[in-house]
Amino acid sequence: MAIFGKREEIAQPTPAPPPAAPKAGSQSYGIADVIRLLRTLPVDQHAELVVRVIRTTLESVNVHVSDLVQDAARHQQKLGDRITALQAQIQDLSKQIDTHRSEVARLEAELSETTTARDRLQHAEQAAARPAAPGSFAPGHLPPPTPPPKLTPSRPPEAHHGAKV
Repeated sequence: MAIFGKREEIAQPTPAPPPAAPKAGSQSYGIADVIRLLRTLPVDQHAELVVRVIRTTLESVNVHVSDLVQDAARHQQKLGDRITALQAQIQDLSKQIDTHRSEVARLEAELSETTTARDRLQHAEQAAARPAAPGSFAPGHLPPPTPPPKLTPSRPPEAHHGAKV
């Protein structure tokens, strides 16, 4: 029958080529790949089973767990060194910040003193430029003598005991 065709006519799936083994000295699968894979799997639920399946799968494609452990150790060392370097930079920057803060505080104090001195000088200059007001005298000069006050009654004379003068 034409519907069922001969055995040779039925398409056979072509087998996938075996995965290439990593070259000596190079690693095609590293700790970064393992981390990426672990992020996608439910490791919290069945951690031991998941890790066992990953290990078996990786070893089936010629990726050895011991190589991954060594890669992880190298990566940890690089990360630790980078953290140490950054912490040293942070400490240096903190010292610079403290130095700058001290300088700002010193400059603010100097600015305050300068502002006060300028204000006092401006006030003295303005006082010297305006005409002398009554009651203000130049230093070293005495005021002129004041005449004695005239005694004037506070009430008109008619108001004294009703008598006219």
